[in-house]
Formats: sequence, structure tokens, C-alpha cells
Amino acid sequence: MARFSPVAPARVRVQVVPVGRIERSRFNAVCRALAQHASMIKLADIETRDDQQFLLSPKAYPQGSLLFSYHTSPPTVAEQQLSPYELFRSPQLVLGVAGGSGSEEESDSDEDERSEELGKATDTLREHHPHAIHRHIILLPEAEGGPVANKANVTRIAKSDDDESGLALHDTLCEVAAHFLVELSTYAKATQASPTIQTPGQKSSNRLRAWSIRSDDDKVASGYSTPTQSNEINSPIGGDDDVPSRPPSRGVRTPPSSTSFEQTHSSNTVSTTSARSDSRTSDNSRQGGRPGSQDRASVHGFGSGGPQSKSKARDRGKARVGIVVGHIYIMAGHWSEALRTLIEHTNAAKKHSDPLWHAKGLEGIVVSMLLLAWTGSEFSIPSICYPAAERSHSTHVHKLSVHLPSDFRPADAAHQASVRRLSTSLPDLLKQILSLYESGEGSLELPTLMLADIRIRFCNLMAALYHSNNELNGHTLTALVTDNCEALTKKLSGSGPSGSLSKPSIAAIVNEALQADLENLTTSDHVAILAGAHNVYALLDMGRKGGAVLKDIMAVLTAALDQARRLRAAEAGIHPAASLSTDTSVDTISAIAGESGGVNDIVSKIAQVYGIDILPLTLENIHPNLLQFGNDALKLELLKAMVSFCEASPDPEGVLRAIATLLKTSTVSAVLELSPIQPGTIITRDEQLRLATTLSKTIGVAKHLGLPDVQAQFWDEFLVRGLAFAPRDEIHNLIPHSARVHAAEIAAQQVPGNPLLYDPNAGRGARAVQLRQIFICNEPQTCFVTLQNPLDIPVEVESVELVSEGLEYMELQSKDFRAITLEPLQIQQVYLSVVPSTIGDFNIVGCRVKVASCGEQFFPIYNVPWAPRPDELVKHQGQSALKADRDGVIAAKPRRVVVPATSATTVPLLALEYVSAPESSLMLLDGEQQVVNIVLRNTSGVPATIYRVCDETCNIHLSEPGTFLTESNNEELDEPRGSALVRAGETVLFSCSVVGQTGVSSATLDIYYRPHPFSRYDAFARVLRLPFTLTVQPALLLRNPDTSDVDDDFFTLSLDVTNAWSAPLGCRFELRYPPNLPDHLQPKPDGQLAPGQTKRLFMRIHRDIYRRGGRKHDTPDELWEVLWKTVIILWQDWSEGDDSSSRSGRALIRDLRVGREQLEIVRGRVLRTDHRLEFHGVGPADAPPYVAVGQPCRVRLLIRNDTAFPSPALAVKLVLLPREDGSRVGFMGMRLRVVNPIPAGATVWEEFVLCATTAGRVRLVGTFGPNGYGGDGMRRWMARRVVEFEAV
Repeated sequence: MARFSPVAPARVRVQVVPVGRIERSRFNAVCRALAQHASMIKLADIETRDDQQFLLSPKAYPQGSLLFSYHTSPPTVAEQQLSPYELFRSPQLVLGVAGGSGSEEESDSDEDERSEELGKATDTLREHHPHAIHRHIILLPEAEGGPVANKANVTRIAKSDDDESGLALHDTLCEVAAHFLVELSTYAKATQASPTIQTPGQKSSNRLRAWSIRSDDDKVASGYSTPTQSNEINSPIGGDDDVPSRPPSRGVRTPPSSTSFEQTHSSNTVSTTSARSDSRTSDNSRQGGRPGSQDRASVHGFGSGGPQSKSKARDRGKARVGIVVGHIYIMAGHWSEALRTLIEHTNAAKKHSDPLWHAKGLEGIVVSMLLLAWTGSEFSIPSICYPAAERSHSTHVHKLSVHLPSDFRPADAAHQASVRRLSTSLPDLLKQILSLYESGEGSLELPTLMLADIRIRFCNLMAALYHSNNELNGHTLTALVTDNCEALTKKLSGSGPSGSLSKPSIAAIVNEALQADLENLTTSDHVAILAGAHNVYALLDMGRKGGAVLKDIMAVLTAALDQARRLRAAEAGIHPAASLSTDTSVDTISAIAGESGGVNDIVSKIAQVYGIDILPLTLENIHPNLLQFGNDALKLELLKAMVSFCEASPDPEGVLRAIATLLKTSTVSAVLELSPIQPGTIITRDEQLRLATTLSKTIGVAKHLGLPDVQAQFWDEFLVRGLAFAPRDEIHNLIPHSARVHAAEIAAQQVPGNPLLYDPNAGRGARAVQLRQIFICNEPQTCFVTLQNPLDIPVEVESVELVSEGLEYMELQSKDFRAITLEPLQIQQVYLSVVPSTIGDFNIVGCRVKVASCGEQFFPIYNVPWAPRPDELVKHQGQSALKADRDGVIAAKPRRVVVPATSATTVPLLALEYVSAPESSLMLLDGEQQVVNIVLRNTSGVPATIYRVCDETCNIHLSEPGTFLTESNNEELDEPRGSALVRAGETVLFSCSVVGQTGVSSATLDIYYRPHPFSRYDAFARVLRLPFTLTVQPALLLRNPDTSDVDDDFFTLSLDVTNAWSAPLGCRFELRYPPNLPDHLQPKPDGQLAPGQTKRLFMRIHRDIYRRGGRKHDTPDELWEVLWKTVIILWQDWSEGDDSSSRSGRALIRDLRVGREQLEIVRGRVLRTDHRLEFHGVGPADAPPYVAVGQPCRVRLLIRNDTAFPSPALAVKLVLLPREDGSRVGFMGMRLRVVNPIPAGATVWEEFVLCATTAGRVRLVGTFGPNGYGGDGMRRWMARRVVEFEAV
């Protein structure tokens, strides 16, 4: 703020006013451009005529500059009363901005009218601003670049490409500055002619008054008095041209009468406490050890009207005038002359015991030296700036000593030495000036506004010195002059030397400014003081103190706005609460909202200091509140004050923002657990209802006024607690299509319906794999969204949409959603249908939810309970938590859920249109087949291809296999030899046979189909499941099965066949042998069974049925399965009637069960033998084996167990079969041996050694059998092997 700049006394206040008709935006743009490009005008850039000589000519000091401070509002009454004591507070230059009009085709009459209008505008400025030193009008450039009007104090702005605004404002202000310096010179000369200047002030406080009464004895002892001046001096500046002189100048007036006792006592008190004097009065200063010591030096001859008293008053008046002239030199940029003038007259003010003007002169000296140091000009610090008691002290000598580099030039060295001395002396000097300002002038003291401004100005300077380690380098000086102290690098606490400066000492001075009686000031001055104090706290990095000041600013503004609204409502005759909706226009509120950036910054800073996670202005993604510090009660109090402030503004968006933040702060910022008991809020339910009502009312008023897009932001970032998808029904069910995996196996796999199911083992070892959700393009998919409500009041949800990422142009359209109300402190589910717009892989990252009275926002998905925990480190608590959060120190943020999904191409949909079986119910006999006609219709817009039809229970068969589909009733489904194409909207008819089976009450026909034409990108197909209800009654009953062994190749199967039907049944028995067996092995011809008749059936079956295909049938189920597929029992109803309507079927023996021993008979012996003959001899390869007589040979017999369980202990015996031409053989060892149990599938061998004694044929038989047990149950383990060879 330029008002609290350390060099504020050097700034020229320029009041910019619009002249004539000019657009508001254009005027504001010009004001911004002036502040940016013409705030500093160098005197070297100002051109004047060579013959033009005046007091403040820019040629006298070209190193100086004019510092312009632009304002669009007039000063307050309190500020106007401070001039010329503080001349920079009143506008010295009035700049009128007029919009350019006219064109090159203007006639002379138009130019005359234009000139007349400018003349009237000049008179208007003179009339409205009579106390301004100079008034000037600048004309904006015309479209055609018209000529400059030939009128005094009127300048047209030229166009320029250098400035961003496109205006040559700097050149224009140089011309304006030339006129201003001329008139400022006249004002300075007139001021020099003034005898004295009144000191602005107010009556002292009670404390000072009581102190003054106790010191009456000292006052009487003093003989000084201030003469009264009844005359007023008119303005020293005349009007322009023929304009008469303006009224008397404000501020150059007669001071009020005051007794010499008050002045003497005040001045002596200051002299004693401060001990300030120059070298000529240092001795006297050291002798004054108590108040009034100088006054008691000589009291003879002094009186209220004595000549010495008048002389002293006259000298004091000249000193005051000189100090004002010195400040005029500062404003004019003549800083060297200003320093000389101020030193002279400040010494005079000190000599004549005028403390307030003494302080004013010292402040002007400080400003002059700062500006000279900034420009690099030479200067020396006057002795009046040093405490007299320290001039000869060693510490003071050390302060004045300067260590200079060896490469410095003398001029630079002298300048650096002066800057170093100034830097060292500034802290004590500023404190001395403050003590002088606080001393007062008799019963008068400076106004509260002025003292507060001075303290804040000095604190800004001391804060800049503090951060620069008490060194006024070029960067620091530039920041002070350009009022950009925020750009200084903040000094860390305790780093580097700071001299006598410290953050607490500077903050104490600011606190004194805030403790003054600021309530009596106007609202604008009060807010300005508070804002200046906050700026100092911000420079000192004292966030808490700054937050408290911002809170006071908001309270002051709220009270002022409420009062203004009441007055305005009273004038209009309406209730104050209705003023926003009836008396405020849309343009006004829009303008307030557009220009409320500073207010929003204040609100954000206050909230940050108090640990409040303020919601942003825009409807964007909000983040969890990780700032866990601050008192909840203070937070709620502050937020309620914010709501009141925004309601008084009027700022609908601010009201919504504050209420939403209040509700967010009052609730638990956590992912709630799925339990019926939830944590409550820290505000009552009635308060929440009131806030919700205010929220709704504010939005209603905004819509009534026509304000666009005024909506609140929902405060709970954990609104969405889960996302689940409903499993598809049987009609819309999807299966992954694969050419390598059979369709029946794919149908058995369950398609995942909910990828968010909690897995308790997810954290153990491997992480749970999240399956991908499947969508079909342009097909609705039902999903469930879980929402939470942590408030004690219901919340209405108007819309919910899923948000995806990872796939361009993907849009998940929501359908069938109805508004729902979330109950208080509950977690509820809402359902909606989602339709993807394109195909591809993507991720669902959250939901876009629209809550009543709130804008549509994005919310991530959180499915795991979570609550923030503050960092336990002290350095990460309080205000440090702000930086810790930005740096990512606070970790353990909640993990968002991302649902992977795939949108596949459109899959056709077949629906059942007709089935010949009523209600899909059939009544059958066991083994009977009935034909069912089925009609399917393609209800989608995509052709479908039926590529598979099957029934897992093998009860349904196609009537005509091979037409377009293969029969699929076997245990292994074959690949299709055809397909059925069903175009969009068309139907397909096919027939199937349903087979009855005892114990089976239902059957399902699975029809698999896919898009047509099919490509490798079509990864999904559909299956239509047609269920049938079966009522099966028995026809033939098969009971009492039995088996018997015939020989190694045959066994007999016998069973009882009973007619369980009410009609005669003809029976036919068949055996489906392999092709290598003869036909005569079939059973006897057909027979007939009367109702209830039982017949025993005997069938002689070859064991070769278990050897086909090279498969081993070891288990009982495998043995019996081969048997019932071989034995075919057909029946037919032979009741009287039409043969075409007779019923027929097949009786299956698969439901019969036989014992284990019977199955062993069915399979036969399972012991396999082999032999190997090892001998020494020679013979052709194709000749039979032979051995030499008398030569030993080995016969090795191999035994293999082909069963799935161990064999018993076996006995092995090798026997020689006698023959007439046989040879005699001698055996070495025992011919009967015992073999241990052979494991399942294992092979063992026994070796026998023998020798042929005579020539001939040798025939040996190896027998095997259970050792010691030869029962019928063990016959299957008996076998024999014949070995033959020749002995030669």
C-alpha cells in the first residue's frame, strides 16, 4: 500500500477523475496503465523551455524523480485536516481523463464545440477541486489520431507500441509534470511567505491529561507561550488566466492558542527522555536530567506577551514553514535541497522545543536520505539524527566505522559509507521519531489516524531492514521506493545479525497502532490501518497475528455494510433482509463479484491461518482436508462471521462458499465406516437446517436476479463410497468368446459382477487382482453408487454420472436415475443405468454428482474407511502444517479406487418368441423322446450367428443333426459343421428332442450366438438359456444285475426287466460291439412284456469292449459307463391304436449299480505277463530262438500290474511241459518263488537259470497266482505264460 510506504511523504497524490462520457472499463484500464507505466517520472525526462526559470525546475536536480500515487477516490475528512503537516495526504494534482471523440472530417464549428466543452470541463475541475495545486485533462487518442486541442492544461495522449495499454502515458505525464512543477514552485514560494503553520491535533487522552495536571508546578515555572494568530493566509497560488483566486488554502492557517506552559512542559519532557540535540546544544542536553530543567534555567522577564515570547513563536513558525517547504522539495524530486532545508529547520524546531515538527523534520530527513541512497547520490547523515549521549561513545564510533573493499572508488566508498551509517542509525532514529510524535503539543496530540499511519510506515521500513540484515543494499532500497517489500527474501528466524531490530519489537510497535482508539475513525480509515498492520505482520511472517487483524477487518466491514444496508432499506421503506433481492441490480452484484478478488484473498488467508480448509471459488475437484490444527470453536465462530460478511457485501458466491466451508468444517472429514452409528457434527441440527435454508435462499435470490451459474460447492469430498455393478440377467449374459476353449466350459465360468468386493486376503502375500468390468456399446448396464451423508440433515442428490479416463471420446451416459434423498448420518446406495458411447479399454475414476443447491462436481471413489491423522512432529503442527502439507510431509492420504473397464462392440440379442411345449413343461416316460419346436427372434440391430447348441445333462438333442448345427449330447462336444444366421428383426426355427430320464426334473438348452460377421475383435458372445421342466415316469424297470465269468474273453450279464407302464411294451436288446466282432454275438430276438411282467435277461458279452481306443478302464465308473453304452434296451408301446402315435424309447442301465467283485469279473484278469529269453548262441535274426545243449541260459518273466491299486503277494512257478520230441532240461535253483505285492502300474521280473541236456524242443509254462489264497475273488490275479525255444 502506497499509504504506508516508508517514502510516502515523497509521493504526489494524484486524483484521477473521469471527464465527460467515458466507459468504465476504459477508465479503469487507463488508471491501471498510469499506475504501471507513469508512477515514476524522472526529472531528466521532463522538458521545459530554456527561458523558463522557476524554483522547482527539473534542471536543478536531474537525478530526482516525481513519485506519483494515483487514486480514484477523494481523501477522507480526517486526511484533509492533516495538510500541510502531511502534505502528501491531500491531492496535489487532479488528472481528468476524457474520452477522445471526433474525426478528421470535423468542421470548424465542431472543433469550437469541442474546445468549449474542454473549457467547461476545466472550470468544473477547478470548482470541485479548489485546493489542488494543479488540474490537468488528458484526452484519450482518437481512432484517426486527431490533433491536440489548443487549450491550456489539456494534453492528448499519443499512441504507443511500447506500453501494453497502447498509450504513451509516460510522455503525457512528463508534460503534465512540467506544468505541475511550475505551479508547485508558486505554492512553495507562497508557503515560504507564511508566518507559521498550524499543527493538526486533538485533545489528549485522560491519561495524558491526568499526567499534565500533576505537572502544573513545572508548567507554572516555565515562561514560554505561543502567541495567538487570528488571521488566515489565503492560498499563495492564483487562478489560471482570468480565473479569480481560489478560496483560502486548507492547512496554511493560524494554529489555535495554547499556553506556553503546556508547550514548555511537553517539549522538556521529550528533550529529557530522548536526549536529542545537535553538537552545539549537546552540553545543555546532557545537563537536563529531569523535566523542566531547561525551563528553570531562566524565568525572569518572560510573560504571556513579552518580546522574547513573540520572537520564539516567530522563529518556531519559520521552522515549521521551512519543514513544509522541505517536504515540498521532496515531492518535487529535489532531494538534496530538501535534505539541506530540513536539516536547517529541524534544528530550529528542536531548539525552540517544538517536538511534533521536530519529528516531522526528522522523518523528512530520513526519506530524503533513503531516496538519495537509492539514486546513488552523495549525502551525509546530519548530527541531529544521532543521540547526543552516544556521539562520543565507543559503540557509536563502531557503528560509524565502515569496512570498504579495496577496489572501491572514493566516490563509491563515500556513498557506501553513508548508506552503512544510515542503515546502522535507522532503528534508533525511527524510535526517536516515534517518541517525538507521541509527545504531543501541550494539551494537543496528533490524531489517532496519523500516529497509526506513522507507526505502520516505520514498521514497514524496520521490517525491510530486518530481512536485509540491517543493510540498505540496492535491492532493499528499490523495494522501499517502489513499495514492493513483499519481494524481499524472508529472513529465517535467528539467521544473521539483526542489530537492535527483532520481530517482537517491530510487532510491539504495530500493536500500539492497533490499540489506539480506532473505532472513532471512518470505516475506510479503520480498514486501511488494519490492512497496513496485516501487511507488516505478513512481512514478519507472523501468520497468527495477521489472521487476527484480518478477522478484525472483516468484522469492521460487516458492521459497516450492515449499517449501510439498514439505512438504504429504511430510505426505500423495505425490510433490510429484502434489500438484496429487491434493491440490488444484477450489474451491481456482478460488478461486486468481479471486483472482489481482494475480499476473497482476505477470506482465504484468514481461513488458512485458523486451520480452515476453505473451498475454492470454482467447482473443481476438492481434496481431503489435511490441516489438522486449530480450535473448532474458533473455526466455527470465524466461519459464521464470514457468512455474515458475505451476506452484507452482497456477494452470493461468497455466502455459498462460506456456508459450504462451515458445513465441511463442522462435519468429520473422513471416510465413514459402514456402521449404523456414525460420528455427529460439532454444530446442532437446527444450525445446520438454518445454514441449508440460507444456502437455498441465496441461490433462489440469485436466480431471481438473473445471475448466471451461482451455485455452491459440495463440501464432503468423500461423498462417493463405492461403485458396484449388478450382474446381468440370463438374457443379457456375456461370455468371453475363444476358439480354443469349448463353449460349454466357458458357460460354466461365472462372469464377475462386482469388481469392488472386499477380499480379506488381499493384504496377505499377493495383492487381489481387480477384474475388468465389461460393457457393451450402446447397451445399458445397471450400477450401484454408494453415497454417504455425515450431516444431521437430509441431502438431496439430483444427478449422478460416472467419469472415465484413458479413452478419448468415451462418454458414460446415465439413464433411469431418479433424485434421491440421503438420510442423516447414513450410507445409501443409488442405482442408475450406464451406456458407453464407444468401444475400448478405459478406467472409471469417479462420479460427477449434482447435489441440490450445489454445482455438479467430480468425486473420487473411496471404499476403505480412512481418517486423517496429524503429524506428531512439533515442526509440522500449527502454521508449519501449511508448508508441511505443500511439501508432501503429511502422508497417508486416502487411496482412490479406479475400476478398469472394457467397452466391447455391440452384441446381438436373441429372445424366445415361441416354444411348442406349453410353459416349457414336458411329461415323458423314462427313455422317451419328444420333439420341441423353438422360435427365436433377433431383437437387436446387429445380425447374429448361432454357433453352438448344447445341453450339459445330455437330455436335449437336435432333431436333425447336421442341418446347421452338430449334435451335442455326447460327453465331448464337437466343433460345429454349420451355423444359423439370424438377421436383425428376423426369426429362426429349429427343433430339438427332449429325452426323459428318471430322477431328472429339469433340463436347460444353451444356445450360443455371436455378432455377424465375426472378427477377432469380437471378444464376447452371448448364451440364451432355455429351461424345461420335465415330469418323467418309468417305462421299464431294470433291477438285480449280476455278472459271471465265462472265460478270458467273455462274461455274462443278467438282470430283471419289469414293465412298469400300463400298456404292453415290446422289448429289443442290442449290443453295440466294435466292428471287429462277429454279428452272431448279438442276444436273442425281441420279446414282449405285459404290464407288470418281469423277465430275466441274460447277455453274453465280449470283453473286447474295454480294449478299443487304447484306453484303460480301471475305475468302477469307467467300467460301468462302457457297459451301459454297449447294452441297448429299446422299448415300444404295443397298445392298440395308431402306430404313428405309439410311444417308444430306450431304457438305460446306467442307473444300475453292481458290486466291486462283479465289476472285477466284467473287466477280467488284470495281471499282464511277458517273458524274455537270454542265451548264448548264434542264429539268423528271423529264425526261432535256440540254445546250445549244455550251455546255461536265462529265462526272465515280467509281471505288470495294470490296476490302480496294489496286487496281493503272488506265487510264480516255471514248469516244463513234456513232449515226445522234447529236450530234457535241468533247472538251477527253485522253480516256485513268491513275489511281493506289486504297486499300481509297476513291473517286476523273476529270472530262472536252466540248461538243456539233450537236443529238442523246449516248452515252458510260467503260472502266476495269489500266494496261499485261491478263492473266486482272486481269480482275476491269475495268469499263465508259455515260453518255447530249440535246444541244438
